[in-house]
Amino acid sequence: MRLDTYRSNSAFLADLNNEVPGRRNESYATNLASLDAFVLVSSTIDSIIVPRESQWFGFFAPNSTSRIVPLRRSPLWTEDWIGLRRLDAARRLHFASCACHHREAWCALPALVSHASAAPRLHPPP
Repeated sequence: MRLDTYRSNSAFLADLNNEVPGRRNESYATNLASLDAFVLVSSTIDSIIVPRESQWFGFFAPNSTSRIVPLRRSPLWTEDWIGLRRLDAARRLHFASCACHHREAWCALPALVSHASAAPRLHPPP
């Protein structure tokens, strides 16, 4: 991946993820960390989102198209750029998976309808 190219040409994602050095907006992290719950849903069969691990904020290592850096080893997490680590510390960050295609995200609804009833199916990423 060409990380610098992505950061300089991203229309909004790099900004929302606070990935642009010198342009980090603490209010993004504060607002996200204030959520009652944040559920990240990953599909085990989706072929649209690449890499699939990015559904849970994992991504390619800098300058690699094969090595994946999982969320908890990324600067986004270790430096808490968007508040995910704070949410996790408060037990309000959850990970769910389902077997549906990208356009069939409705199949994840059972995991999202009720936080309390979904809790047994939620799990940390590998």
